[in-house]
Amino acid sequence: MSYSNVSIGNFRTKIVRFTPVVDTSAYTANDVLFPTTAVTVSTNTTAGARGTILAASIIDREDTASQSITLYFFNANVTFGTANSAPSISDDDASNALIGSCTVTTSTDLGAFKYGETSGLAIPFEVTGPTIWVAATTGGTPDFANADDIRVRLSLQLESPV
Repeated sequence: MSYSNVSIGNFRTKIVRFTPVVDTSAYTANDVLFPTTAVTVSTNTTAGARGTILAASIIDREDTASQSITLYFFNANVTFGTANSAPSISDDDASNALIGSCTVTTSTDLGAFKYGETSGLAIPFEVTGPTIWVAATTGGTPDFANADDIRVRLSLQLESPV
């Protein structure tokens, strides 16, 4: 169990939430769900940030069929691809900026929305600024009514100072 913004020695657990922009046309499996999206992980704009991604969860407010969503984490804003098309990241961007990835399956139906979580992650990262970049692909064929139907939450362990 983690607590938001708890400091233990030189580490601090932090929860960050963001709402990526998704396309409202029907997707094909393995398409880009959303392109790289800036996620602020630190308020320190000069020291950057270093830490570990511990968990990720997704809320699908459209309540589409259960799907596997793969999140990709980057240390820079790269061209991952356009929403609702195949990924098109370059070899150089992938080898220089890709931090890691995880898959979240939105299989829990909680009435008006679907939920999925993956925990036990240990994805280390180090960025020169306060931001990591996140993109995603879908393993399903969702059709969203609104551009803000996906909500992502990341649990991070940040090293001080942050």
